[in-house]
Amino acid sequence: MRILSIGQNLYNNKGEEKRPIAVLNLVQHIPNRKGIKDNKIGQNLSPLSIDTVSFKGKNYSLDKIKEPTGHCAYCGAKVYSQEQLVSMTTELMKLKGTRLNGKIRSILEKIDLPDSYTEIAIKKRQMNKEHIAFFNKLSSYALSSGSETGKDLLIKYSGLKDEKEVRAEIMSHLKPMQKTIDHITPQRKNNENADEDINLVEACYTCNHDLKGGMEFREFNSMYPSIVKNMPQHKYQFAMANVLERSKEQVKAELSSQNLLQLLDTLTLQRSQAASTIESINLRFKKCFEDIKLSLENAKQEKQDKEKEISSLEEKRKEYSQREEYVIRTKQISLSAEIGELDERKSSIASSMYRMQEQIDSPEAKIGKKRKSKQTHSPEEIKKKKDELRQRISQAQEELTSVDVLIVDDDEILLQTAA
Repeated sequence: MRILSIGQNLYNNKGEEKRPIAVLNLVQHIPNRKGIKDNKIGQNLSPLSIDTVSFKGKNYSLDKIKEPTGHCAYCGAKVYSQEQLVSMTTELMKLKGTRLNGKIRSILEKIDLPDSYTEIAIKKRQMNKEHIAFFNKLSSYALSSGSETGKDLLIKYSGLKDEKEVRAEIMSHLKPMQKTIDHITPQRKNNENADEDINLVEACYTCNHDLKGGMEFREFNSMYPSIVKNMPQHKYQFAMANVLERSKEQVKAELSSQNLLQLLDTLTLQRSQAASTIESINLRFKKCFEDIKLSLENAKQEKQDKEKEISSLEEKRKEYSQREEYVIRTKQISLSAEIGELDERKSSIASSMYRMQEQIDSPEAKIGKKRKSKQTHSPEEIKKKKDELRQRISQAQEELTSVDVLIVDDDEILLQTAA
């Protein structure tokens, strides 16, 4: 609930409308009487209360209710306008003794509801215990000192300084009896009939402000079912019809919510499955990366081992190359190659000598063959040719002898090396 004092501005510093705002200006003209000048006291009195709704800057008064009852539609207690409360305050300040006590008892019947044991009456007594205690004390003061007015008693026993403070104190404790207008179904619920008589009831400040507030009528009725005895029947039936309509809307909303929840569950399941798939893929990627890393480490280690092995073999080779056996073996291999070449030369020379010997042994046949294609040679030429051949054979024999010597020498070296 939001409370707005009489005369308070409806707009903030920026000129914007305040929300939620509800104004019930029941006191427009307070007559000048003793102690009340220029309506100043009236402007400082306790404000009225309305349920928490946005009234869009409008002012609401009791003329909205076509048949006012003068009683709270919820607890059944009698309610009073602001002007009546001001008058009651003045009376309490002036009365003495038993008359003051009688007036206080009358007020306590409205605030305490001593003869009612409904759930709302019990709750109201709990809410108003501070105000009840104040009037009980004032009643005991009145009975103990019958010659002093209520104002004097409060100044004497309560530490109040002057008439203004006494008036404000009494008005604050009369607040539960204050008459307000309540929207049965709050206007913020977009009720089409929110501002019409069918949806408006008179209510005391306690029921409207402290008990109901902005509560839904369905919830308020379930908490305090006895209100049906005090509410106008046609307004109660209208309120219950609204409750049923809202229940239908709520059921639809709940069904829609269930569908949304099912969809949410499906999406949650899909999300969980996707998360599981992603986790599985991540695990596989992780394993793959670990395998690659391990392979690289193994390859690196293998490379290092090979490099160490090569380095070791190179050191052994260097060490072995400096040994005498290695030098001898190298020379042996070289000499073996040379012997092979000399054997080939020997074979070639022997073949050449064989061919030349054939030519010497049968010169006539050779020459006869050549006569068919060449010029006839003289005996001198033939003799000269034979001499050349004999000379060449002699050179070949000498060369062959030198090759044999070399081979023999190489064989001796090889034999010595082997030994």
